[in-house]
Amino acid sequence: MITASPVASAGTILIVDDEAIMRESIAVYLEDSGYAVSEATDGNAGLALFTELTPDLVLLDLRMPGMDGLEVLSEIGQRDPDVPVIVVTGAGGMQDAVAALRLGAFDFIAKPIIDMAVLENAVRRGLDQRQLVDENRRYRKGLEAEISARTQALRDRSEELENANLRLKAEIAKG
Repeated sequence: MITASPVASAGTILIVDDEAIMRESIAVYLEDSGYAVSEATDGNAGLALFTELTPDLVLLDLRMPGMDGLEVLSEIGQRDPDVPVIVVTGAGGMQDAVAALRLGAFDFIAKPIIDMAVLENAVRRGLDQRQLVDENRRYRKGLEAEISARTQALRDRSEELENANLRLKAEIAKG
């Protein structure tokens, strides 16, 4: 099952978790905090929704039927490595956390989530990082365009000066 709520200005979040009660309680909390939340019940549905929506952040369970969270994390990393993924799972331990972080997870939060503010803080940090990466990319693109334009202007001016120099040499030779 895939559901999506309207887009909010705080950021779009995709929750991929097979536990309906967990997924829905996180969704309600984050929606109340101003986020647009989409939900997927398994890895395949999560990847389909990820492709359709391109969320700003993903909350991902590791243990799900079919495609597990590590496979989903790997696929998200290949499709868009700038999207922060926070792994939220009750299964596994340190090995799973390390594996998820090696695959590019932004953070790892253990279930049950006793204080949703901890999750919201991780979400805010992940979205802040995403915003910084996007701003950096825009600035870099702007700088590259400016450098390219100035380089071309210098080339044009150099060509003008070379032509003027050739004309002056020709006038001096005539003269």
